[in-house]
Amino acid sequence: MPLPIFFIALLAAPADPPPIMVTNTSPTAVLAVPGPGMGLVYNIPEANDVPADTIEVQVRGGTELLWDAPLRVGRVGASVIQHLTQAEPVKCFAKQAADRWVQTSLSMGFSRRKLSNTPAGTFSYDIRVSWSRPASPDGCAREGGRSVEVSSAVDLARGQEAVLRGDAGLEVRLRRR
Repeated sequence: MPLPIFFIALLAAPADPPPIMVTNTSPTAVLAVPGPGMGLVYNIPEANDVPADTIEVQVRGGTELLWDAPLRVGRVGASVIQHLTQAEPVKCFAKQAADRWVQTSLSMGFSRRKLSNTPAGTFSYDIRVSWSRPASPDGCAREGGRSVEVSSAVDLARGQEAVLRGDAGLEVRLRRR
């Protein structure tokens, strides 16, 4: 027995153009909310009901390659945390200084949303990548540290690529397989 399909359209103001019509062949309801400055929001019922997507991820900090490997992003998302604490380089030691340490870290979080601003077959991913490193180009602790983060929602269809750029040369390249 087929399940009933519900359709709800809300308008922010009286429609001068007729309301946008959305059709759906799945048993999941679709909510269309056209409004000022907002596009149509598609409910993609498959987003949490299909296997994980493989996203090829490459992260660079300036000329340094920080990450280059695929991640599987599904209902539970994916995350990576790399943290390195080590003694600072020998060239940084001052006569009175004790053994100091420096830290470098990379943190990434990916999640697949159920809602997208694009047609079915394209999923929206929330991406957050942060990179921390010594402030000194020599890697010395006395200069302190620096951090940069890029955070964005990215719509990706199969085979599509996207590039996110942050300060200090942080670049995140994504490709959905």
